[in-house]
Amino acid sequence: MLDGLNARIINRWLGQACLNGLPFVALLMVAHALGQGHAFDTRLLAHRADVLWASWHHTAAETAVLVTVILAVAAIADLLAEALGAEVAAMWLGKPPWLLRVIRRQAPQRHRPEAADAAGYRLQLTETRVTNQYGLHLGIVWPRIWLLTTDTARGEVQKAWDGYQAAATRFVWGLACLAVGCVWWPAAVAGAAVAISARQRGRHDIRIFCELVESVVDTTVKRLAETVGIATPHGQVTQDLGPLMEDVLAKGAAYPLP
Repeated sequence: MLDGLNARIINRWLGQACLNGLPFVALLMVAHALGQGHAFDTRLLAHRADVLWASWHHTAAETAVLVTVILAVAAIADLLAEALGAEVAAMWLGKPPWLLRVIRRQAPQRHRPEAADAAGYRLQLTETRVTNQYGLHLGIVWPRIWLLTTDTARGEVQKAWDGYQAAATRFVWGLACLAVGCVWWPAAVAGAAVAISARQRGRHDIRIFCELVESVVDTTVKRLAETVGIATPHGQVTQDLGPLMEDVLAKGAAYPLP
């Protein structure tokens, strides 16, 4: 079991480093070799690569150490991009950055507005539509609905959410390429294209995610009511039944809203 676990960890680490981190490390090397004055001088790039190869007289052990260092740098860059991508995904939904949250902890609540962009408004709209239709707060009933829904529906919802987070991570890579553009300007062009496309993809994925969440609620809320012992005389959950369901879920206590 431990051997299998180690193999999966190594494969995931190497796979992520090769797919995400290593191209960025190569971009840094190209930017350093060419600079702004020789942005597309492929002969200069090939010449410097030949010079580097000709001057390489290290042992196999030293070569292995160098390769390990390059892979480690690529993996660290990938981990940083994922961490920052999670922050970007939260910011798109209206949550302030981590540093700003720390600064605002001592500030009064009225001085802490959270401005969501299109992704955040889309999620807020979904919550409002569920509340208006069923008299339920989505944050309260969603964990129970998630348990009652089918594996197929769960997979589709998770796929949309993973796509949204992946778009936020690609947006971070785009910003990183924009920063490299200070040394090699073609990187800025590529970074801008990646960031813009990732931003559009994130909006598309969060729209699909919200539509799927609302669909899951529509198809499962009646089953949830029956599961907790709430009768549906009209064959559907109405606004007058929503507070009864929330009271049952709260088990007689005040249910803290998210």
